[in-house]
Amino acid sequence: MVTVWRMDPSTVDYAPLTARPSPAEADAVRREALAGAFGKKTATEVRGAAGNRRIAVGLVGGFLTLIFVIVTIVHGAQGGDIGDWLAGLFCTGIVVLGFGSLYVLFVLKDHRGWRRSAQLIAFAQANEFDVQPAATPRSRPGALRPHSNPQYQSLSDLVEWDQGGRPVEVATCYRSFGKNSSFTVRYLGVRLDIDLPRVSFDCGRSIYPQGDPHFGTDVLADDPTLPSRHRPRLICRPGTGRVAREFFTDALIGVLTNESHPANAEVVDGWFLAYYRSRDILDPALWRRMIETAALVATITAEFHNRQPGSAPADPV
Repeated sequence: MVTVWRMDPSTVDYAPLTARPSPAEADAVRREALAGAFGKKTATEVRGAAGNRRIAVGLVGGFLTLIFVIVTIVHGAQGGDIGDWLAGLFCTGIVVLGFGSLYVLFVLKDHRGWRRSAQLIAFAQANEFDVQPAATPRSRPGALRPHSNPQYQSLSDLVEWDQGGRPVEVATCYRSFGKNSSFTVRYLGVRLDIDLPRVSFDCGRSIYPQGDPHFGTDVLADDPTLPSRHRPRLICRPGTGRVAREFFTDALIGVLTNESHPANAEVVDGWFLAYYRSRDILDPALWRRMIETAALVATITAEFHNRQPGSAPADPV
């Protein structure tokens, strides 16, 4: 069950994002994950991925070591001198050392990766958010909807909460469509309960995915208050410009064009979706921008929801 969270972003505790957990704390969180506290997908990933890599390294290394040992023994039994024995033992030692080092590197990599997940979990728990380091991929509209059949897809580092009665999710979506073709994005999604026209916001920075400039017109094209450099665009269909601009307020445009963490966004099929360049799951500044954006969207949506029908008519923009 997603937790209902207070509207004020200033109450969020960001400290766990930068507090490195001790090995004991990370192991405790791992045991919770194995028990299913963070979803079945996370438990499966934790149980299987690291173990499979280590088993593969151990099997290959052990097999090659056994071959060198057998060759050395056979060669020695056939009359090889002490130099042959030493050469065989030296090669065997190199193989053992090499694969042993590789095994240790895999262990350390797994621990580092899980430590980051443990920090994200600590952040979520401190703020009563729901969290799944690995989650089952979901069907979402707009740029998140696959345009062809992906060979592989995943959803990771999923954090959810309820922002003023509206479900919010933050996650990393990854899809692979074959050789040299993949899609990765860190996104914020807010489920809307109002009927809005399709709107696409381009923050003016090099961020993928970007809005489609061809499905409508730019409402901000003649706005003299906007900067000429990194100029944002707000694309919507003719006749929906007023509604689009009332939803994308100056405050919302301001947080989406933030210098450190700008984002492209869209309103489509009942969702507000924002896409970020950074995919660092432990960046406090990125989390502040996303949570502030979610709070603004929830406030704007509530204002739309409370209006009387017909108070925001279409216009010729």
